[in-house]
Amino acid sequence: MTAVRLPDVLARRGVLAPAEVVTLVVGLALDVAELHAAGRSHGGVCPEAVAFRPDGRPRLRGPDTSGGAAIVAPEVARGAPAGPAADVFAVAAIGYLALSGRSVWDTDDSERACVRAAGGVRAPLDGPPRLVEALEAALATEPADRCDAQQLAERVLAAGPAAPLRLPLTRPLRPSPPPPPPPPPPRRDHRGITAIEPRRFAPSKAVVPLGVVVISLVALLPLHAAHEPVRWGAVVAGLDRARVVAFADRDVSELSAVYARGSPQLARDTALIRDLAAHGHTVRGRLARLSAPRMLSRAAGSVVLTAVELPAAYVLVDGHGRVVLRVGGGQPRNVVVHLRRVGHSWRLTRIE
Repeated sequence: MTAVRLPDVLARRGVLAPAEVVTLVVGLALDVAELHAAGRSHGGVCPEAVAFRPDGRPRLRGPDTSGGAAIVAPEVARGAPAGPAADVFAVAAIGYLALSGRSVWDTDDSERACVRAAGGVRAPLDGPPRLVEALEAALATEPADRCDAQQLAERVLAAGPAAPLRLPLTRPLRPSPPPPPPPPPPRRDHRGITAIEPRRFAPSKAVVPLGVVVISLVALLPLHAAHEPVRWGAVVAGLDRARVVAFADRDVSELSAVYARGSPQLARDTALIRDLAAHGHTVRGRLARLSAPRMLSRAAGSVVLTAVELPAAYVLVDGHGRVVLRVGGGQPRNVVVHLRRVGHSWRLTRIE
């Protein structure tokens, strides 16, 4: 029987439950730790190299480079060989993918993933805080700042309960039933005229089709009941991700996915990105981001949130990899966030 691989599972399910992510990451981290203890590196940890036993436990197969670009470690993207620290990064990046449904560099394009990885700027991970903290310890931009594989396994195991993965069925589908036989030809009498079967009428019970009943009930519901409440945490996280992508690509046009026209923050970020591109500088580290949003007020097409702004912590490096500026060291602060509805999405107008 063909082994079930991680991409097969994620293609069916999208994301895994946090307890399943614990099982996945701990199993892979222990496999990698065993290799490292023997003085070897795997060098090809990626989703395609992960298969599952029938009981839902993961196992790491031989190196597979077909899907490695989307989770490549920053030092490897900058030309360094894939050592033990890169294996640790890749295991944590697989956990990131399984928990969030997206790759650590927020793209499946190999070339773009390598560009973003070389800069070391990535979107924050949302999930259970202790699990996120354990994964983040292995996703540090610099290899020396990461935990080792054994520590990753221990921290993730301590972050929450573990559960075996629910694997998709691999049994072949039952064959479709044969089509019904064709109806018999019409009977004809001795004169060649088609005989007509007598029609049988059932007494009317005035049965209303179920679909009509359902549609009628839905029509009676208030309009707002058909819409799910907005998850502002997901909205803010999506804006933060889009901003990270714009800085990683040094592309001001991508800020249109973050800000509404006329936003003062849009003008500021546009100037910053243009300055990066003009000097050939790259951001490595974490941009400021918003956390814990709560709705303060809402009007037609706009909303005001309260949130916590987590400070940036990054360095600017030049084309030779030399640090030219360090940014960070601030404290979280409470802010008021103004959003405007643009089409079917939300955009930032200002933060104060």
